[in-house]
Amino acid sequence: MLSGRPEDKSELRTGTYRDGLLFTLGNPAPAKALVQKALSINPNFIEARNLLAITHLAEEQYDPALTEIETALKVNPNSLSLHGTRASIYYLMNDTAKFDKSCKDVIAVNPKPALFYYTLGNNCMRQMLYLEAQPFYKKAVELDPKFWEGYIALGLNGLKCGPETEAEAIKLLEEAHNRDPFHPTVINSLKSLTSFRKNLLR
Repeated sequence: MLSGRPEDKSELRTGTYRDGLLFTLGNPAPAKALVQKALSINPNFIEARNLLAITHLAEEQYDPALTEIETALKVNPNSLSLHGTRASIYYLMNDTAKFDKSCKDVIAVNPKPALFYYTLGNNCMRQMLYLEAQPFYKKAVELDPKFWEGYIALGLNGLKCGPETEAEAIKLLEEAHNRDPFHPTVINSLKSLTSFRKNLLR
């Protein structure tokens, strides 16, 4: 059961590492092997269970994904990233009733769960559901206007949604760059976009 404690932003560091691991490996099988090894050492390592659930989700293995999340939630029932992953599973299963209930349960005790919606956006983006991810990212930054990782994700995902969202996406990434000129993902994204435009104009 969730409590009304403030949102723990330290989970973002874990989330950033988890995302980097997934995208670097580019396939869920090696990620599974790594996290299963971690869990053999510490079965209560909830970040590893969350990652294992996400790798199951990438392969559309919904029941194993739910099993891992439910196990992790027994250890930390207040984790918004875990609740976000569970809601993502229901969303991708098209189980509207359970998805809506997950959202309502979280909002009932935490009216501004930015990390919850950020996690939903990330899990949609991993499935290349860019249009579906966009409103989740928007909701995250609406709830927490200082949530800069959310703005970065909104900008990066917006670049993948088509030309109609490109201008807004670039503006978000440029603003993020102004606030953190050394953020590698933002720098590389803006460089890639500039290079692409130059090649297009040749």
